[in-house]
Amino acid sequence: MIAAASGGKGGEILKQIFKTLSSTAYDRTLEKEADMDSVKYLLKANINPEPMADFMYELAQKEEMPDGLSWISTHPESEERAKYILDYLKGKKIQKKQTLTEQNWKAFQEQIKKLD
Repeated sequence: MIAAASGGKGGEILKQIFKTLSSTAYDRTLEKEADMDSVKYLLKANINPEPMADFMYELAQKEEMPDGLSWISTHPESEERAKYILDYLKGKKIQKKQTLTEQNWKAFQEQIKKLD
């Protein structure tokens, strides 16, 4: 059936599908490493990385990946990303230094809203 639907190239299509599916776990591992490197850089700069996890939780609320299909994604689910960031931060001494003033943060949020 795949051969008929793909003009006889079903084998090549299946090969590409399996190649993509087998690489997603590797891609997710790299994404997790990148997340954790970001957290470590923020800690080293005395910047609280907890808002990064908050952002991931916000993304999780907006994700539209149907349940059960996350295994084909190249990125870990946002909620999972938030959880492993927060798990890493447990017991760490975190500098609660504010990097943006409340006024600058609100101005930034307003600019982002204008982009929607």
